[in-house]
Amino acid sequence: MFDYLLTMCYVFLLRICILLLILLLLLLLIDAGGSGSEIGHRVIVPAIHARGGRHVDRLLLSDPDLDHYGGMQDLLERLSVNTFLWTGARSRDSRFDMLLETLKRKNVRLERVSSETRDQMLGDVSLNYLHPHLLRSINLPGNSQSLVLKASYGNFSVLLTGDSDRLSESTLMYGPEAVNLSATLLKIPHHGSESSSQSTFIDRVSPKMAWVSAGRVNRFGHPRETVMARYERRGIQVIRTDQNGQL
Repeated sequence: MFDYLLTMCYVFLLRICILLLILLLLLLLIDAGGSGSEIGHRVIVPAIHARGGRHVDRLLLSDPDLDHYGGMQDLLERLSVNTFLWTGARSRDSRFDMLLETLKRKNVRLERVSSETRDQMLGDVSLNYLHPHLLRSINLPGNSQSLVLKASYGNFSVLLTGDSDRLSESTLMYGPEAVNLSATLLKIPHHGSESSSQSTFIDRVSPKMAWVSAGRVNRFGHPRETVMARYERRGIQVIRTDQNGQL
């Protein structure tokens, strides 16, 4: 039987690193955040090596904020990467320009993804990009453009939401690209902030379990207890990196 592993690890303050190890050590790495220049080889690369990974097939950026891409520069100097997936949204930070230059120097293929992208397969896992739309999201505020991805394998599915906000959630539920959001596991949007996790959105996803990435005693107060209560009232098991560390 193939070995499928999904793990989320806390990387410094509010950094998220999700690894999906599939089949012959094909690896999809979603975000590699952190502001420290050494976070790649101190945290992310060892986490990949510990699971037998030596190469990243697809490196995906859900949001062009430093807490999502800060460790990628370091990572690219230490691991080979086939393809960089992103929405095309850019940051004004010069460090983001450096990342794009490194991707070019390392001959990494860049591929823009959106809700118009056809479902992709990684081994037996289906990758369905639900948000944002290529054109309709151009003038949306930053977090409303965050990438939302649903990965499915058999009867198991995980909804990965990045820093999605209420506008993103409403678009997914009621907009032109409204889709089936139900999933076994939900990565709680935007670290469990008040800007997301509407009750109607949680009900649409109806997960058995939810994960939230947040640093212990962080200055933002994430995850908000009022948000956690919405999940708990529905009997959804919530696992938190600020309490449990790597998941």
